[in-house]
Amino acid sequence: MSLRIEVMLMQLGDALKLIRTNKGLSQSKIASGIISTSFYSKVEKNLSNISTELLFKLLEQLNISLDEFWYIYNDYSLGEKEELTNKCKQIYLEGNINELIDMKDEVDNIYEETQKKFYQRLSIVLYCAIQNVKSESYDDKIVEPLKQYLLSINTWGYYEIKLFGICILVLEMDINTLLLLANQLLNNLRFYSDLQTYEKEIITVLIRIVETCLNNDRLEEADYYLNIAKRKLTTLNLMFEKNLLEFLSGISLMQNGNVIEGKKMAVKSIDIFKVLNMKVSADKYEKYFKKKLYTVEQNINNY
Repeated sequence: MSLRIEVMLMQLGDALKLIRTNKGLSQSKIASGIISTSFYSKVEKNLSNISTELLFKLLEQLNISLDEFWYIYNDYSLGEKEELTNKCKQIYLEGNINELIDMKDEVDNIYEETQKKFYQRLSIVLYCAIQNVKSESYDDKIVEPLKQYLLSINTWGYYEIKLFGICILVLEMDINTLLLLANQLLNNLRFYSDLQTYEKEIITVLIRIVETCLNNDRLEEADYYLNIAKRKLTTLNLMFEKNLLEFLSGISLMQNGNVIEGKKMAVKSIDIFKVLNMKVSADKYEKYFKKKLYTVEQNINNY
């Protein structure tokens, strides 16, 4: 066992104690039916480690999910890797080329030290992001490991779902590869049908799939993924995502020939973004709408 993992295990007791005391529960109450109180006391004092199975039982006794425990364990913050990924995504969306280059250098250094594939894949994502901001093409050979990784994993977790979403954002992925990976995503959604933890990320990915399909005139596929995303949103209170799906539904109608109704839906969604003071989104999608409308009208005139 590596020193890093040992240190992580030895810190679990602190998190368990914090949760237990904040809930006003005794050690004997938490340990009851799982382990002896004396052994649990040693766990809290970081004098003994426990198996994963016993940890899960203790968390159930504490009425706390594994995600909540992990968040508390990380001092009420996301894990190091997720924090780093989110930071990279934010820098890319801001279009700060110098910070992207600095971040890639930092990630490359971490990969050299640890040899962990996570950092190698993140470095490739940053390479693509830098090329996008510079409006330069990227080397397919550099990017290929990302696609091959996603295609090679039969059961996707949160990491793979998020990585796919980021790939759609920064890669000029050909439509057939994207739809192949989208199908991989759908095959995995059934495993998370009762788990809402990842739903927002999944819906974000579905929205990006729809946008890419619309941009490639794959209208049947766009409507297919639109309907999946809408069904998922029926149980969630996500105003931005719901409004964006209505906007994309309007764009789809326009591209399918129902220009008048599509325009009404798209314009209404843009107005809602404005009312909600989402100026960046309103400006972005108004520009997208005008571009699509121009293309649709040109096609009608040419026809």
